[in-house]
Amino acid sequence: MKQRKKQRPKATKAEQIKYVETIYAMLQKGFVTNDILRYAAEHWDMSTRSGQDYLGRARAKMAEIVEEDMKHEYHLAVEQLKKDYYEAKERKDFKLASIIRKEINEVTGIKKFNLNITGEINVKLSPEERQRKIAEYERKREKK
Repeated sequence: MKQRKKQRPKATKAEQIKYVETIYAMLQKGFVTNDILRYAAEHWDMSTRSGQDYLGRARAKMAEIVEEDMKHEYHLAVEQLKKDYYEAKERKDFKLASIIRKEINEVTGIKKFNLNITGEINVKLSPEERQRKIAEYERKREKK
């Protein structure tokens, strides 16, 4: 006959937060999974499965923070490019302003207009925008 493992009481919300925060700090310090799970078992009498669950939550928190930081850095970069663009225009350095404008367009995914020597205007679309336009064109064609 199998013996049942004794049930641990469910962690309170405060304990859960403490576990996630502690594991998050350990991840930041470079601890590896085995060390974190061993720590959880020794200090919190936690099963491997529970430790993995809290480890997953801590990693998800880390991913959210990294994503927020990336968004912030993206906006800072765009604002810096805009500032540089306007400064180049004020100095009448139109070649530099054009280069910066192209970079802004590339970073933000804005359509790019190229004027060639014959005066024709070519519009470059992002891959997503191109697919949308093709689908729109095909829908209109089917209606006819």
